[in-house]
Amino acid sequence: MTIQDKRTTWAQVHIDAMRGAAALIVALGHARSLFFASVTGVSDAGQLTIGDEAVMVFFVLSGYLVGGSVIRDMGRHRWSWSNYLLKRLVRLWIVLIPAVFLGIAIDAIGFHFLAANGSIYSAPAGQTYVQTILSDQIKSIPIIIGNLFFLQTIVVPTVGTNSALWSLSNEFWYYLLFPMGMLAVRYERRLARRLAYAFGIVCIVGLIGAHAAFLFLPWLLGAGLAVVPRLIPAERANKVVSIAAVVFCVCFLEIKKLHLPLYVGEAAVALLVGALLYAIICQRTPQRPSLYGWVARWSSNLSYSLYLTHLPFLILICALIDTPWTLSALNAAVFAKFGIGMMGALALACLIYYAFESRTDRTRDVIRGVFGKPRGGREEAVAGE
Repeated sequence: MTIQDKRTTWAQVHIDAMRGAAALIVALGHARSLFFASVTGVSDAGQLTIGDEAVMVFFVLSGYLVGGSVIRDMGRHRWSWSNYLLKRLVRLWIVLIPAVFLGIAIDAIGFHFLAANGSIYSAPAGQTYVQTILSDQIKSIPIIIGNLFFLQTIVVPTVGTNSALWSLSNEFWYYLLFPMGMLAVRYERRLARRLAYAFGIVCIVGLIGAHAAFLFLPWLLGAGLAVVPRLIPAERANKVVSIAAVVFCVCFLEIKKLHLPLYVGEAAVALLVGALLYAIICQRTPQRPSLYGWVARWSSNLSYSLYLTHLPFLILICALIDTPWTLSALNAAVFAKFGIGMMGALALACLIYYAFESRTDRTRDVIRGVFGKPRGGREEAVAGE
């Protein structure tokens, strides 16, 4: 059975489209801030950015897909820590490991060969991606190991220029918090273990800090959507999804102009994502092959690889074609540079996907075989995990 055959409803196609669009928006936002000034004329510094909004999409979708699978497996008494951690860690590491070392290699090239003549690697004023201290940090073994074990922004900084890795640390700890919470509250019968899980939750929340703990709420919102009743009739769901998508897109583009406090803005975006996702999962009509469906699957397949690799690459391209670095008003020349950067980032994501991410299920099966465990079923990939 092919991947395309598995998507039996339009809901699955729309979820693919949301995931792919979110990763593309993050990359577009970073590329925009590298090549030209904001079209609104307002600085992004200290404000909720469109990239931050896209990450809320990832968190809600991750909660729905990963949290939903935990709820189903525990309810069927089929859940185990060993199988769960194997799925999650292989999924995360199969792209994270090459992305970290690829980012380090790109940064090393940039700092060694391109840091003169006012390029972005000289850390000019007006940008936040490159600092001179990063040239030393990419050689730090503790920082590299910390990023590989999801401690970035907690114990160590994100490695090099790849600041997008911050959300991956959140995701990993959410993957632990959710099943621990489910076991502590409902599924673990022994009191001592329940108390141990509760203590573990307190320790993790203390470790990750207030903001990361707050962003667990959008993740929980997604998990909750996996079990709420589907109240929108199937015959009306198509129209409701269309209306919800239009409202979501307008609000998604306009909400940053309200200059809301960061926590309030993130919560508002998460609620918008949750409302759209709820309408989508009520759309249970069978999907038909279409160009939209193909693009949704293609962009979804690339989303995780694109998210983890685009930023160091875009910065390298910026140094190569836009030195001395400066932000310009949008014009044909700067738009061409922007397009070159984005096309290159997408091409790199394709290479990483086919070289590594596409082998996720095969890698899991190999590891299961080594440890004598039966093969598991195929699992939907979650971008930004």
